[in-house]
Amino acid sequence: MIVLHTSTVFKEYMGGVVGTEEMWGGKDNFRFGGYGSLLYNHRGLFASIAPSINFNGSKHLEQQEYQAEELLYQVRTPSSGRYNYRGIRGNIQYEYGDKDLIGLALSWNKKTYDNQFESKEILSTKEVANRVVNNQNTFTSGEPRFTATAYWETAFGQRGNQIWTELSYFHLSNNSQTDYAGREHSSQIPFLAFTEYNDLNTSGLNLNNDYAFYLDADRKYLLEAGIKGSWTITTNFRAHDESKSIGASIHQKNNIRWSELIVTPYVSTTLQFNKQWWIRLGLRYVGTKSHLRQEDKTSTTIPEVSRYDDLLLPTFHASYRPSSHHQMTLTLNSSIAHPKFRDLNPFEWQINEHSFYKGNTTLHPQQYYTGSLGYTFRNALSIRGRIKRGVGLITSLSTMKGDKVYTQVENAQNSLFWGVEAGYYFDKLSWMNAGIDGYYGRNRYTSTNQFLLPETKGNEWGMSGYLDFTFNKSRTWTGYLSGEYIGRKHTTVATIEPQYDLGVGMSYFMLNRRLSLSVAGISLLSSKYKGVSHRQGYSISFDNRFNYPTLYVSVSYKFSNAKDKSTSRSHRATQEIERRF
Repeated sequence: MIVLHTSTVFKEYMGGVVGTEEMWGGKDNFRFGGYGSLLYNHRGLFASIAPSINFNGSKHLEQQEYQAEELLYQVRTPSSGRYNYRGIRGNIQYEYGDKDLIGLALSWNKKTYDNQFESKEILSTKEVANRVVNNQNTFTSGEPRFTATAYWETAFGQRGNQIWTELSYFHLSNNSQTDYAGREHSSQIPFLAFTEYNDLNTSGLNLNNDYAFYLDADRKYLLEAGIKGSWTITTNFRAHDESKSIGASIHQKNNIRWSELIVTPYVSTTLQFNKQWWIRLGLRYVGTKSHLRQEDKTSTTIPEVSRYDDLLLPTFHASYRPSSHHQMTLTLNSSIAHPKFRDLNPFEWQINEHSFYKGNTTLHPQQYYTGSLGYTFRNALSIRGRIKRGVGLITSLSTMKGDKVYTQVENAQNSLFWGVEAGYYFDKLSWMNAGIDGYYGRNRYTSTNQFLLPETKGNEWGMSGYLDFTFNKSRTWTGYLSGEYIGRKHTTVATIEPQYDLGVGMSYFMLNRRLSLSVAGISLLSSKYKGVSHRQGYSISFDNRFNYPTLYVSVSYKFSNAKDKSTSRSHRATQEIERRF
């Protein structure tokens, strides 16, 4: 039930949205939840609060086969799980000038997981008959997150120069427990059973300080500079104790502290010489100082790690438009992606009888450098040549040692793609618009890792498209159809079979577009993630299913005329850290 004041002031300045969404994709594949927001805006003061809650279920199927000369190891892992979310976001902001504001954004949420994995291992050798093992694995965890961001934006000078400053504090944690039992086929007594506790916490500060200076009165020449920085401390306590076993017991424990300081100063300029011609160029420096130490040495001792990584990342963009129908562009760009925190933990952990996972403290950020030269006709047809270089790509690498499989993330390969991209946008009909994009090129992967192929070459291509429909003149009944296809891909790690997806949906708006009803089919035609990898003396094949056909339904209602006036910049500060966590 919603109760609102009906005075003129509240009609103009208070409002919000309430909604619900449902998804069904079978017994274990579902999602249902609700969300809402309440906004208040009056005389420069803006406030908002937005709670949400949802309940989710998913199922996956992973299958791997390791084939050596005298050994065959097969693993089949169907899994199902529950994931629940509840959270709330709030914002209070005050505008004390046309382009001057100060604000505080708060966010809290908690995720809980309850997953079940029931896998089967089959080990066959010439000397030993088939050994069949059934595993039961239960994973439960709670994951609370809190972020607070204070921000300030102001304009100064007659040309409207701007300053943006924000400071965020964040704390993310995950407390989980894994219970595992492995039994030989038709046996009730587990030969291997353990309980594993994992306590992972990340907290720290994030600072952004940006300046924009207009160099001329017409605001055609812009100079931007600033510095971004983050300081994080991640602690991870993990204990692995066998409760029952045949043979020697396994007891593992670690307690580490990983601290990281990332500093990124940058400078860029935009020069608009006239309506036809403009360029933008910039340079960013990324310095990362990392330190790992063991909090206690009651288990396996690891060496202390201290290192510094730095990179220069240039950008360049030029656009020339001789007329309204033609445009030519030249773009050079660069980016990096830092490794995830969980992949940096150096300890080795047993997953089941024959599978082990080990982190890697030597991981460095992976780098991408791209360049493209393109032409666009009537803002509809575009074609461009493209080259993309990947350096130190972060890759999960599985290797065999006897009848054991060890998985570790490494900077295992480099890539070089060169090819052509094309796209077309169609909007000549009042009841439909459409778009299609595609690419074709040659990719070369190289690796110096002893377990991988030194080089692979292959053609790569893919395409995606969509159709948007309007079924009535009032544009209150709309629909869409979208699809994607990616051809076979060859890397030094694996050959990946083609992947594809198809979706369709409709929306209907009522009550002056305040009430919205949507229904969609997601992953109606979806591919498996399937491929094969050849190593020295053995091969690895995988056949995994992550997506299933799903029905999606959403209902939302917007009340009053209030608009969200909060700046979106304040919510970006810690997104990269959250993704890494």
